[in-house]
Amino acid sequence: MFEKATLRLAGGRTLVISRKGEGIYVQKVALDDKPYTSTWLPIEKVHAGTTEIQFTNAGEPNKQYGSAPADRPPSFR
Repeated sequence: MFEKATLRLAGGRTLVISRKGEGIYVQKVALDDKPYTSTWLPIEKVHAGTTEIQFTNAGEPNKQYGSAPADRPPSFR
């Protein structure tokens, strides 16, 4: 729905969330220009100093993205 959002965080930090490509399907995600394959983002990743989250989207789903068991979110009971 948006190409870029800039969040101002505590301590003067900034987090930029951006999207490249068209479509609703996430093809890949990068944190600070490094590939990130998980389908969820724990808040610890942001607290650890992440400054940019980049989404690449397309019109067709990428069925390989986030398909590994380690990439799935944890189950909370």
